[in-house]
Amino acid sequence: MPNPVSASDRAAWRRILAALELAVLAHGTQVDKGGQRYIWHVFRVGFSLLPDVDACVLGILHDIPEDQPHYEAAAYELLAHDTELLKDLEALTHRTGDMARFGVDESYEEYLLRLAPRERARRVKLADLADNMLPWRNALAAERVGLPKVLNLRRRYAHAIEALRALPDQSLLTFPQKL
Repeated sequence: MPNPVSASDRAAWRRILAALELAVLAHGTQVDKGGQRYIWHVFRVGFSLLPDVDACVLGILHDIPEDQPHYEAAAYELLAHDTELLKDLEALTHRTGDMARFGVDESYEEYLLRLAPRERARRVKLADLADNMLPWRNALAAERVGLPKVLNLRRRYAHAIEALRALPDQSLLTFPQKL
């Protein structure tokens, strides 16, 4: 019996499965601020972007360069077939702290301004922020890290969402207070 799934669909699923496998290796032991397995966050972000397979893969991989540098090369290798995807993953990486190896220690505002022009990366970041704002996640985080910290993060995320949604008019990407 012939396979009813097209070759292009099978290739898309192979790409998603490869991203999932790498994400499990990279994030499998991490927990989020609420004590939940971090891997569920990247799964939710990625799958929320379907049917756009490229955005889904980026959503699954988006935190690897920043949070798990030992797996960074593998994440870039998975995207090596498409220079635009490589640029999107680079745009999604906030260059701060350990990421200052890029030669800059950018503020959150600078990060968003660098990311904003890349439409697909912007959609992934918006999905990431939306997941970070889920009330049930915030409630669990408040129990562990305290309500003031969670409220500060929510304000930062809400402002970032507002700024990123204002595009394509980048003149609206203004930050009245330090994020």
